[in-house]
Parts: sequence; structure tokens; C-alpha cells
Amino acid sequence: MVVIYGARNYGSVDACGGEHAQTQFFHVYWLPLVPTGSSWVTGPRPDGTNAHGIKLYGKSVLSGYLRVWGPIVAIGNLIAGLDTGRVGHLIVAAIAVVLAAWSWSTRTLRGAQAQRRSDFNYVAFGTRCEPKRMLPAHRAACKKQLDERWRELAPRRSPNEIAQHGADGAAEAVLAYGLLRLSSLDRGGAADAEGADRILAGRFDAPSSEDGPYRAKPAAASDAATGAALAELVARRAEESRAIAQPTAVAAPIDPVAERKRLRRKGRVQLAGLVFMTLVSAGAALALVSSLRPAVDVTLSQLRGVNPPMDRTVAVTCDAVDAPIWDVKQGSGTVARIAMCHLGKYLLPLKLGEHDSVPSGRITGRLRDIDDRLVWVTDGLRRDPELEMHTLDFYLDTNTLGLGEAALGLGILVATLVLWILWFRARARRRQLATSS
Repeated sequence: MVVIYGARNYGSVDACGGEHAQTQFFHVYWLPLVPTGSSWVTGPRPDGTNAHGIKLYGKSVLSGYLRVWGPIVAIGNLIAGLDTGRVGHLIVAAIAVVLAAWSWSTRTLRGAQAQRRSDFNYVAFGTRCEPKRMLPAHRAACKKQLDERWRELAPRRSPNEIAQHGADGAAEAVLAYGLLRLSSLDRGGAADAEGADRILAGRFDAPSSEDGPYRAKPAAASDAATGAALAELVARRAEESRAIAQPTAVAAPIDPVAERKRLRRKGRVQLAGLVFMTLVSAGAALALVSSLRPAVDVTLSQLRGVNPPMDRTVAVTCDAVDAPIWDVKQGSGTVARIAMCHLGKYLLPLKLGEHDSVPSGRITGRLRDIDDRLVWVTDGLRRDPELEMHTLDFYLDTNTLGLGEAALGLGILVATLVLWILWFRARARRRQLATSS
């Protein structure tokens, strides 16, 4: 048996301006199990990487778990709830759906204030990552660069004075914001954190003299001017980052012939996967039809006839039912029990759930062949010749999925149909590309 495992990134959150946070998990069969570290994706960087490490980010970890395990838990509990009728399973399924939906809502940074803070971080630190999530070494490097830029700019006021009265320009406001943010984290100063928030929100105490476009005007006008200039600084910073990361990069022309071949190979691989998916959905369709068919009442003569209704949901009226005589074990636990239904002088084995009570009278279940590979057959039935002589060649499985099986089959059918539609649309685009070129 081949076990697929390794490390993979999950839980992309706080996306803004082409950057986002993510967490690497150890996975087995692509199911995230243990988080091994978070990182902040920035795009191409001067050192050749496209991300930098950050502290383990709880929101990213939680989103990584919920986006994969949430639907699994929801579907499993929905099937169990529809099958058993227990409201608890349906409540758990609903909670899992809500949490999974929340996890997807965290992909993008929301709110004008949050996006404005992201722009300030980008211009100040060269990354949209919050400085409190940076590793100490990265934060120290940012502090050193900010100090150099502050000396080059040579502003007339200190960062705290700028936080109180406003800056002479957006660049000055951004540098003061960055220095105050780092100072509040490194020294634990609440005043510095408040000052950075004042700069971010544009809340200034305008002085009486007019000595600058930001310092002399009311707070609202200053904030608007800073916002307009900030957009230019963000665009300029992005251009500088691209130029530093790729100083001689030139976009290579796309070979139309090679591109058509690549798309054709991709389409063939997708087609093979769709054919396999269609075969699976055909089995799901049969299961769906079978689960939706009503139970058929059968008699002993029909059961002993030439064509008994195998793999159908049937209803049998037993003369009497003996208590379970064998246990079906899996690992160290019992998962089912085998009882005997009396039909005249013949016996029909009944497969019951571990905690099911012994039924009586009319019993419904799926009629299945007795397979010698079943443990209860080889270790129980075959070792009692007299019991085997009176036992029919099939048993009644009372643990049917019912509506849960129908829901699963319908989901597979719908997914297959959607994938076929997407494949044909992609095929049409490939043909259009071939015609235009």
C-alpha cells in the first residue's frame, strides 16, 4: 500500500496586494495534520525567494484545518444524521458548514482601515505583513532600514510629534508610523502604539501656524491628502521591488505551437480523469436509484426462487428472531452482530448494528450474498453443519445508508456534470486559441 504524505501549504489568509499568509502542514493523503510553520508570501524578493517566515499564525492554522476537515465532518455527520435521524449529527454538520464558510471568508483582508494599514506596512517595511507577526531578525532588519531612510529624509519633527500634529508629507507619515510600530513592539510602549494608530487614522491636533500641507490643515483634509500620496508611494514601492528582484527580467514570448501542445496534453489528462470520474458516478447513480427504491416485501418462496432480489432493499416478515450469536469485529472492537430470522424451517442471517436492539416481525434491509471471506461465515456458520444446512445463501443487512447514500450519490453526479461542463468550455477556448493563432 502506497501512503502519500509530505509537507504542503494550507490556510491562505489576509490576501491584499498580491501578498498573503499561509501555513505549512504535515499531511497524509493531502489531509492537513500538524502545522510546521507559517510564512508570508510577498512575490519575488531580492534574495530570490517569494516569501519570508513569520510566527505561527493561528488564523491561518485554523483556516487550513477548517477548509479541508470542515466539509469532511459536515458530509459525514449529514449522512449519519439522515441515516439515524439523530439531530445531534445534523447540528454538528451545520456548525461545520458555518466554520468552513468562515474560513474561506478570511482569504482576503477586509475593511478600508485594514487595507490602509496594509499599505502603510508595505511602504514602511517592504511587506504587507503585520510587524507583530514578523520574526525578531526580520523586524530588526526593518528597523535598521527605517532608521537609514529617516536620516536621509531628515524631518523637522520626531515620530511622536508627527503622530500628534501631522506630517509634512505621506513619506514622512509612513516612516514615523513604521518606527512607532516597531518601537511599541520592541519596547512595549503603549504611547508609541497609540501614536502609530493616530497616524494611520489621520487624527492630528493641527497647530496654529501653517507650515505644511499636512500639519496646518484640519485632520480630515490631512488624512485625504495622505491617502492620495500613499497610493503613489505604494505604486512606486511595487515598481522598485520588481526592479530589484528582477533587474534584467524580460518577458519571453510565448510560442503558440508549444502552448497549443501544452494545452492539448493538459486536456487529455483531464479527459482521462473525467472518464474515470464518470465511471465512478455511474456506480453512484446505481446506488442512488437503489437507495430511492422502496422496500419490496418478499416471501420465503421468493427468497428460495431462481432470481431472489439481491442487493435490493427488501422487507421480510420473520416468524421469530434469535438473539445475536456472532459478533463482527474490526480491530479490537465490535462493529456489528449477527442474529437469525426464522422463516419456517429456514434461517436468514440478520446483520445488526453494534447497539441495535433485536428486531421482530417485519424487518427491512439490503439482501446480500453470503461471502466465504466474511469472518462470521468462516469462523461461525461453516463450523456448524446443522445450522448451515438450514441457512439461506444470503443475509439481510439492516445497516443501509438510505437517504445518506442518496445524498452522496447525488453529490458525485452533480460534481461530474459540472466538471464535464468546465472541460468543454476549456476545450472551446483551446480551439479558439488555435484558430486565432
